[in-house]
Amino acid sequence: EYKVPQALGSGYGMSWEPVIDGDFLPTNPVTKDSFAAAGKDVPLLIGTNRTEWTGFPLIVNMAQSQSDNINTWSDAEIDKRLYEAYGDKTDAVVRAFLKAYPNKTKADALYIDTLIRLPILKIMEHKVAQGGAPVYAYLFSWDSPVMNGIYMSYHTAEIPFVFHNIDKMEARIGDGRDARTLSDRMSDAWIHFARYGTPGTPDLPRWEPYTHQSGATMIFDTTIREGHHHDRELLQLLAPDYKLFE
Repeated sequence: EYKVPQALGSGYGMSWEPVIDGDFLPTNPVTKDSFAAAGKDVPLLIGTNRTEWTGFPLIVNMAQSQSDNINTWSDAEIDKRLYEAYGDKTDAVVRAFLKAYPNKTKADALYIDTLIRLPILKIMEHKVAQGGAPVYAYLFSWDSPVMNGIYMSYHTAEIPFVFHNIDKMEARIGDGRDARTLSDRMSDAWIHFARYGTPGTPDLPRWEPYTHQSGATMIFDTTIREGHHHDRELLQLLAPDYKLFE
């Protein structure tokens, strides 16, 4: 539909990614069952956003969504939509969601990303299994307040915070004090990682490496905290058949 030219060949696709050419990039960095040997001794900083793609229907239909979203629905409408989404698992999903994200509301449980979150977790697990350089995991769950909150923590929302240029994205992020503080904290962490291979800074909680046992993940929100397998129960409810090592 969008007719994005493929990197190789004459067809179209929807993929922007490095090309495995056997020279500059000799192999895929992450294979089906392992992490590439060339990256064994390179630290990895990796993560996802809480809502990622799940809120895009709201953004695409912004004219209606500004007055028709989780911030305008009644409790009855929210309960109805939750049941339509999760059926008999609704109560369990809401409980697990609020355990994972205690600063959110049950309505926020309507927008939970697994499409990107699960493969990223698989990459973390493969990297850890190599026994090489550490993995530092993050999850960005700060929800934009603009346009009556319809943006939430959309795909790529963390990028202006990392590069400390949220002023270029006021239409989507706003100019609130909490956003500016979060940008300071995140950009400092990424700079520290680039310089020293660790993202921990004095202004953050202690940032432990991710391991299979700890599941240590820095959760970036208005309040920054470190979680440990914070959403494991939630993901198991939503994707019970997903295998991290397959």
